[in-house]
Amino acid sequence: MKSKLLLVFISGLMVFALTPTHAQTCTAQNNNQNQYYNGSGWYAFFYRNEDLTSYHGRVTLGTGTTYGSFDDNFTAGWTTGSYDPDWDGDASANTFNCILPAETFSIRLRQKRNWTAGMYNFTVGADDGVRLYIDNVLIIDEWQAQVYATFTMPYYMSNGNHDIVIEYYEQTGSQRLSYSVTNNACNPGAVPTTYGTNNVWKAYYFDGKNFDTYRGTNNIGSTSSPMINTNFGGDAVNITGLACSPLLTETFSVRYRLTKTFTTGTYLFTAGGDDGYRLSIDGGATWLINNWSDHGYGTTGVTHKFTSNTTVNMILEYYENHSGNQVYFDVGVALPVSLVKFEGRFTNSESTLNWITTPESTEDRFIVERSADGRQFNAIGTVPASAAIPGIDGNRTYSFRDPGPLATSAFYRLKIIDRNGPEKYSGIVTINPKATVIAKIYPTLIDQNKQLFIQTDRNTPDMEVVIRNISGQQIFIKKLGAMARGQIATLLLQDAPLSRGSYVVQVLAGGAVMHKQMIMIP
Repeated sequence: MKSKLLLVFISGLMVFALTPTHAQTCTAQNNNQNQYYNGSGWYAFFYRNEDLTSYHGRVTLGTGTTYGSFDDNFTAGWTTGSYDPDWDGDASANTFNCILPAETFSIRLRQKRNWTAGMYNFTVGADDGVRLYIDNVLIIDEWQAQVYATFTMPYYMSNGNHDIVIEYYEQTGSQRLSYSVTNNACNPGAVPTTYGTNNVWKAYYFDGKNFDTYRGTNNIGSTSSPMINTNFGGDAVNITGLACSPLLTETFSVRYRLTKTFTTGTYLFTAGGDDGYRLSIDGGATWLINNWSDHGYGTTGVTHKFTSNTTVNMILEYYENHSGNQVYFDVGVALPVSLVKFEGRFTNSESTLNWITTPESTEDRFIVERSADGRQFNAIGTVPASAAIPGIDGNRTYSFRDPGPLATSAFYRLKIIDRNGPEKYSGIVTINPKATVIAKIYPTLIDQNKQLFIQTDRNTPDMEVVIRNISGQQIFIKKLGAMARGQIATLLLQDAPLSRGSYVVQVLAGGAVMHKQMIMIP
């Protein structure tokens, strides 16, 4: 009888010991989840669900390798379907108070390491979702359920310490996460300053919106025309054929250079882009066209008069933030009527066109034409010369409002009829109603006063501001209520839980995100 009781008692202990961890009460240690492992290794912070919440414990991974490389399926343990870092050969230390079920969990790994300047290939593999950040910049984003796959991105590392973060989640079934780095022998050299000739531009490509990391060059244009009109192959694709390929068409920039001779006369220069663009005809000393901000695709036309045959060094600069990307340039002999400027905006649910002519112009009237595809245009209105608003400089300003609803981009041009009879066309202005920014967020670098300003360009009944950290967690929320066009709201951030780092500010109207901007607290 005693032996039977002992057997029952031992069996009970085994059943208790084998009970899955999530059925037990397990309190996580109070670890600093923002702490980075210094050197070639990782602090891996484990969470009990798929969205990086409900903290479980910390594991030290990947030590003893050159870059902190590892390949782990998180199944080490003495019970099936659980993870116990004490049994994991890749783990050198941990703060687990109990084992973790190897399903529906997530991990955030942090490493701070000193790097030698150069190009490196970063590879992460995952089953299921994975994201890789370098210095708060999202480099690889494969956040979805998937069988194990690897993803590689070349990236330039400057001398010094860099913060690297990996985020991973496991849904069900198999689980695996890997990380490795190899040297990329790519070295594009110093940034050239050579100009293209014979209507063919030299294009210099950079990773980063502010010409941060030079990646290589190619030529664009043809001997028959210096026109540029490209979307780089589409949204979020890789540009190949550069010295350091590929270059992802997100948060990148391009500087185009061309030396060209213009004969005496007045010329219409047109530049456009999604996002920022600017044009110089004096080697970058001044900007003839300057639209250096995030916005949907649009174009700007400006005339310039050469009083003699002149050779100029043209620079067209362009940057892309996120989503769509396109850059445009063209130049031609100006019309008998000299347009100083022709531009369009989408405000208050309608398109507004504005243009300016010089005092010497002899316009009789303007026929405004619209197109859905940029090829087939139809007249939608006429503006007579008598509608001009004279300026103190003698220039004349015109405007035209198109109240017609726009579902997609619309293309506008002016058919200009001179008093002496000639008829010619202006450049084309593009308006995209869906990509129009309705708010400005500034400054992007927050000073010691910790103030943030929000300005709207239209009447908005229900505005709200949300600040999130780089992981997407909400840190701060402020309801602004109704705001009038041009109104500026001041947000005092002294009491907000914002430490040093990067954050995303979202402006919402009626619950929908209308604009977002990255800010940094140094």
